[in-house]
Amino acid sequence: MPRIMTKCPTTDREVPTVYRMTRAQLDMLEGEFAFRCAACDEIHRWRRDEAWVEEGADRPPVIVLNP
Repeated sequence: MPRIMTKCPTTDREVPTVYRMTRAQLDMLEGEFAFRCAACDEIHRWRRDEAWVEEGADRPPVIVLNP
């Protein structure tokens, strides 16, 4: 399941929240959610319009086999 990402207001870095869900599930969220930031170790709050699904996480992995 893809991670939900947001931006750290202290460092301005993209950081993962502790939440995992699909784009459809993210689109249905209402309210604020909190997490401890991996970039600055502070507690941040985010809303749906400040978050996104991790790029490429909803695609199946590419498997390369040796011929």
